Amino acid sequence: MEKPILFSTQMIQAIIDGRKTQTRRIMKPQPVLNNGFWQWHGAGWCDNIKRVTPMPCHSMYNNAPYQPGDILWVRETVWQRLYRYPESEETFYWGSEFKYAATDEEPKVGNWVKRPSIHMPHKAARIFLMVKAIRAEKLQDISETDAIAEGVKHQWGINHNGEKTLEKVCTTVFKELWDSINAKRGYAWDVNPWVWVIEFERVNNI
Repeated sequence: MEKPILFSTQMIQAIIDGRKTQTRRIMKPQPVLNNGFWQWHGAGWCDNIKRVTPMPCHSMYNNAPYQPGDILWVRETVWQRLYRYPESEETFYWGSEFKYAATDEEPKVGNWVKRPSIHMPHKAARIFLMVKAIRAEKLQDISETDAIAEGVKHQWGINHNGEKTLEKVCTTVFKELWDSINAKRGYAWDVNPWVWVIEFERVNNI
């Protein structure tokens, strides 16, 4: 099944570079802990289980936002050309030309309108992803390897001797990126929400 998915400009660049093969999305609603047992849409697991993989035909699988094999068309921030009908000074229509914020410079010639990723039309899609696997886990259980797969990089600095030193590992960089997007929505890193971990690979338009 083909479904849309949104990414920030920074993460679009990571996908294009081949650095991003995972994304984490908040589970909605959040699982409820009841007497040491997590419950979600008819599924359940013990509190000491850190990772849950939905099984086909199970209620958790059926209610997950994506399943292995799904094709995701990526919504990203674009500029779209806008034209005026020749017979009207006040009537416009969308053209089929697009520029992409992740890779293109802002167009200066012609009438272009910047459209956030949520409003990008399907015909502008240039990146398609195939879901390889999906699982549920707590946000803070992300490993350094998985943080790298999320497309973030180590942050380096220079010490007083002029030597290159590691300032932030990828999990720390990911934590800051996560909070910049999700803290205001009530799902900050410190809340440690349950998330879907979606693994994917880039494919041609199918």
